[in-house]
Amino acid sequence: MSQDVERSLFKSYRQLQTLAAHNGHRFLLLWAGERAWSVQNMQQALADTEGDTVALGVGDDRRGASARDVLGQEFAAVGIDAWTHSHVNDILALAGTLRAGGLLHIACPPLAEWPQQFVAAQQKRGLQVKQALFLQRFLRIAKTSPAVFLMAQNNPFLSPLPLSKVEQWQQELPSAAQNQVIDEIKRVVTGRAKRPLVLTADRGRGKTTALGLAAAQLLKEGKAKRILLVATSYASVATAFQHCAQQLTLTEKREQGLLAAQGELQFVPPDMALKVHAPEWDLVLIDEAAKLPVSLLLKLTEKFQRAVFSTTVQGYEGSGQGFVIRFGETLQRLRPQARRASLDAPIRWAKDDPLEYFLNRVFVLDQQRQNLPVADPEQVLTYCELSQEDLLSNEALLTQVFGLLVQAHYQTSPADLQFLLDSPVKLMAAFQGKNIVGVCEYLPEGLSDPPLAAAVVQAQRRPPGNLVAQRLAQYFGDSYYLSETSWRIHRIAVAQECRRKAIGSGLVASVVAAAKKCGVSYLSSSFALESDVLRFWRQVDFTPVYLGSRRDSSSGSYSLIVLQGLSAISRERASQAARQLAGDLPTSLPISHPELDGQNALALLTSLASSLPPNPSLANDRQRVMRYVHNELVFEQCVASLQRLICSARFINLLTAQALPLVECIVLGHSRSDVAVQYGFAGKSDLEQRFKIILADMVVNKIEER
Repeated sequence: MSQDVERSLFKSYRQLQTLAAHNGHRFLLLWAGERAWSVQNMQQALADTEGDTVALGVGDDRRGASARDVLGQEFAAVGIDAWTHSHVNDILALAGTLRAGGLLHIACPPLAEWPQQFVAAQQKRGLQVKQALFLQRFLRIAKTSPAVFLMAQNNPFLSPLPLSKVEQWQQELPSAAQNQVIDEIKRVVTGRAKRPLVLTADRGRGKTTALGLAAAQLLKEGKAKRILLVATSYASVATAFQHCAQQLTLTEKREQGLLAAQGELQFVPPDMALKVHAPEWDLVLIDEAAKLPVSLLLKLTEKFQRAVFSTTVQGYEGSGQGFVIRFGETLQRLRPQARRASLDAPIRWAKDDPLEYFLNRVFVLDQQRQNLPVADPEQVLTYCELSQEDLLSNEALLTQVFGLLVQAHYQTSPADLQFLLDSPVKLMAAFQGKNIVGVCEYLPEGLSDPPLAAAVVQAQRRPPGNLVAQRLAQYFGDSYYLSETSWRIHRIAVAQECRRKAIGSGLVASVVAAAKKCGVSYLSSSFALESDVLRFWRQVDFTPVYLGSRRDSSSGSYSLIVLQGLSAISRERASQAARQLAGDLPTSLPISHPELDGQNALALLTSLASSLPPNPSLANDRQRVMRYVHNELVFEQCVASLQRLICSARFINLLTAQALPLVECIVLGHSRSDVAVQYGFAGKSDLEQRFKIILADMVVNKIEER
């Protein structure tokens, strides 16, 4: 590129910057060409930008970074080297850090070559990507979007710039909407206790800023002295502390908090929030709550009398809609007086920002699913398979399918949209007329390489993919699970208005039928263990065979693998695996699964009751338990008999929710003191009195009757 062309190019670039700032807009620039040209010119453009900038994938020191490292910050320009950094989530995440006038730069191969390079980069990361439909769609939308400018090596000239607005855009802070939300946050403190607030907003709406301003007002007005701000990282809520500090007279600088003459605002990570002494804090603010496990959010709800749950419903998380539905329903049962508030209009850029419109369309964030009528029992549901090409050629179909996944699942990210379009995933859909009311994603699994399968069994290799097949082959020491063809059900989503109408069961039945036609040996699924989800899988004849020892990062639950054998051999293996799991649980639960709660433990044990070994004689154990009931033995003297009795096939099906404290102590090994506090008993003696009532009823009135 000649110096004259370069000067002309960067003159146009500066004009675009000026225009973007004047209009309150943001834009995307694609630097498409050979690696050296595209990266060098992107870096020069970033260096030529006034204000803070950041780039991902540029230079060895940035290759391991992700956009999460800069969340909560604001930049004038951001860049991604698509040659080395192919994380789809980061496109949306970095765009969310741009202020008005900001530019998102992507250094990429020539557009005709980019899809092929994209597939290679994804496969190098270990992802099962067979095509680049996601990127093809991205580029198709980009070609006609006013938000996108192409800087091509073979044609390095900007297309005509958009028109300048008559009046310059000005940021209003706080906005009228923010002031309303601030008042709602203050009501949590000044109103009645146990009435939490759920605050939702799209990215760029000033949600975190509103938290900081509300904290400042509460402290200044003397309505609160100590406020706790919970988030996964301090950097993500630094904006809240900055705005709060500007309103107060600081007396002490802290690394992750502030102390002022009027009071204190302190940051803590989520796990530490559970350990603080709740009465010492007047208010707890939980930012980006959708990133936290529901179980943790419920514990925070029960611990703190006054709480605000704030989260993004669009943006890089892509999880907010699922959060509103899943956590909102549970919160409503626990706190019926909970309130909701939202921020709709952007404050960090103009309402007509072209980049937001473009990204919303690319990542299917702008189309909220239309409410469907309640499933009509008289109307026939039809089930059929969909291809990824069907989704690529039909935007309405893609919107319905992905909208269902976002609504039905707690955490969904832009990478899940790419997975839907690019991976070997198969789709089964349930139609009610022309509306999709349910969808099931499933993946083929299996290895045709015997030496590699043997290495997996010996825990020497763990190639990408085949999640369940590899886990079972390695755990059971049996290459059968890898050598046979299987399908793993990845996700099931049903429209909220149509749930509990057997649509999910119908989807599974359709997948089973298709699998039998294809000669598949067995079906599997892996999910975060929760009693209601397990109940569903048992209803569709899937058997638990493996319980993971690590908790899922998003749900906070242990993962459970379930199987349904489709051949005589696979059915026998599933039965053997279930018997082993049932026999192992009484010993392994208190050692390997210490954080499992009583409800889920009871659900798992009950689901495996038929797989428990035949009952040995429990006469001696029953006698010792009754001596405990009659105060002839203390708890420690009969705990072994209690454990054998409770985990027996005859006893486990008799346990109800009233016996959860008993399950927590005897099966999970939790201390009686902790369980007493958890369930509201006066102490160990009060707790044991409940044990004796339950045991007497079980042993005398129910077991003896059988």
